[in-house]
Amino acid sequence: MSKKSILIISFTHLKNDPRVFRQIQSLHEIGYCVYAMGLSDPEIQGVHFLEITKQEGLINKLIKAIFLILKFHEQYYWSLKVVKQSLKKTEGLKFDLIIANDLETLPLAAKLKAKSNAKLLFDAHEYSPREQEDRIIWNLLFKDFVHNALKKYTSFIDKMFTVCEGISLEYAKNYNLQPIVVTNATEYIDTKPIINHNQNIKLIHHGGSIRSRKIENMIYMMDYLDKRFTLDLMLVPSQKNIIRN
Repeated sequence: MSKKSILIISFTHLKNDPRVFRQIQSLHEIGYCVYAMGLSDPEIQGVHFLEITKQEGLINKLIKAIFLILKFHEQYYWSLKVVKQSLKKTEGLKFDLIIANDLETLPLAAKLKAKSNAKLLFDAHEYSPREQEDRIIWNLLFKDFVHNALKKYTSFIDKMFTVCEGISLEYAKNYNLQPIVVTNATEYIDTKPIINHNQNIKLIHHGGSIRSRKIENMIYMMDYLDKRFTLDLMLVPSQKNIIRN
């Protein structure tokens, strides 16, 4: 009996995306035939890697911006280089399950689902309709695209995940969706809290270097603490120049 085939799609660097990497690793380890499509190889032996790229030329970026301004959302999406490449890379392949990570992969996964007669699991991660609402450009160009994509393509979803109860409730309230909560937990470690008997207290922040998170406020906070406290930042490069600045 042949193995069940799973396609995991993420428009990210797979080895550096902890949530997606755990999907790939776990499903491979329990015996599925896993295809991982993303911007870089997860480097897991036995996993079939399908490489794609997001890079667009200046003229193509301008054309896509016009599509968004005119609210030609379908034309915008299906003209994306990363989407065209994804369709080409999966030609002739059949899958039993497709996992779409983040909203940007959902329309693509819906089309591939129809081709393979596969099940579709949508891992929304965050709450897409408000994920970058602090950015003017995102509000002007992408907000309506996100909303319309959720309205149009959620009917293709068989199961949906997100990262916490609050986000799950927002999807339920605004889009009549019922995501299952799967937290961004590490592998289980059998440990217990301990009392810190010494005077040194180490603080750590781990996450993406995203401007809207105001990570600099944690640095400023250290001016108000005494010498017992230290702060380490373990950051994943997400937006250009944030770490350097």
